[in-house]
Amino acid sequence: MKAVRRSKKGQDTVAAGGAASLVALIGLIIIVYIILLPPDVREDLLEGNQSSGGNGNAEKLARTLVEESTGTLDRLSQDEFEHHLSAVNLYTTSSAEILFEQASVYVKNGVFDKSFKTLEFDVDSEYVSNALLSFRAKRRSGILTIKLNGKEIVSSEVPEYPKPIRIENLAPHNVISFEVSPVGWKFWKTNEYLIEDLKITADITDVTNQEAASTFIVTREEKDNIESAVLTFYPDCRVSEAGKLEIFLNNQKVYSAVPDCGSVNKIDLSPGFINEGTNKLVFRAEKGYYLIDQIKVRTELSEITYPIYYFELSSDDMEEIRDGNLKVNMTFRFVDDVESKQATIYINGHRVSLNTRDAFYSRDITNYVEEGNNAVKIEPEQDHLDVVEFKILLEEKD
Repeated sequence: MKAVRRSKKGQDTVAAGGAASLVALIGLIIIVYIILLPPDVREDLLEGNQSSGGNGNAEKLARTLVEESTGTLDRLSQDEFEHHLSAVNLYTTSSAEILFEQASVYVKNGVFDKSFKTLEFDVDSEYVSNALLSFRAKRRSGILTIKLNGKEIVSSEVPEYPKPIRIENLAPHNVISFEVSPVGWKFWKTNEYLIEDLKITADITDVTNQEAASTFIVTREEKDNIESAVLTFYPDCRVSEAGKLEIFLNNQKVYSAVPDCGSVNKIDLSPGFINEGTNKLVFRAEKGYYLIDQIKVRTELSEITYPIYYFELSSDDMEEIRDGNLKVNMTFRFVDDVESKQATIYINGHRVSLNTRDAFYSRDITNYVEEGNNAVKIEPEQDHLDVVEFKILLEEKD
């Protein structure tokens, strides 16, 4: 049998056709892949997004060095405050008053006839002293027993005009009872008492002016920075008559003693007792007369610590800065574009002033930075400086 030989030309044609198909398949896969990429990535791939020249390294180094929501910065123009309060008078007055009276009371006790009497009365003041019971016994026989709130205060035969009887156990509501002793074996007799002009009197103390108050105002800046506080006052009083003096600051008791009359008294106050806004000092005397003068609350403030922000610049950063490719920019964003904003900024010890009404402020601080650690301190030059955002940026130079 004769063998069939394939020509080399035919073999080359088959190989070339297979290679073309493979290339076409790979090309199709690449096209599909590019179509499925995100638009921004596809654009970068097709158009290219490469920087030319020496500025490419600068773009890579540009970044945010500091970004802070600073908030409100306060400035105190003094390191202590004195709050002077008006003088107060404290005193009590007492007067004798009739607490209860009854025109007549009749009680009797016999074998076949007995009648006792109970009376009730109220006392509407807790400041009662020296209470006395007095009466006239117009008719009297036997032993008279008088009880006040269940406690016996009289149990004897009494004359027509007995001495006033001291009462110790008065209450807001009181019950007083009258009884007379039995006749015993003398069944034909009757013991009786006809009491007239019955009165219970006492000294009533008026405490309306026993307490007085005075107020002072503390700002938020003062409150936030109080380190110590002292209350001083001068009480004009008589030692022999003066009672205990109590002082309250915002309902907190800060003093309870008999003060040194005729000299300045000093009390250390807890800063925690002092409120922002209105503060109330209350003076209360137990008894006696007080003229409290030269009332003063003095606060000493701690030194305010202003914010300091730190950032670092590498040797590569400084090289790009010196080559003129990068700069360091400082920006502020404020709450409005109406109020004046004033501050002093220290950059590595270099003093820079800020004075603007704009809501946004920017300044190039490239000349003040250095390789390694850098520090920026902000000190307000007004009572309040509201900073929404503070940034330090390493940026490409225009």
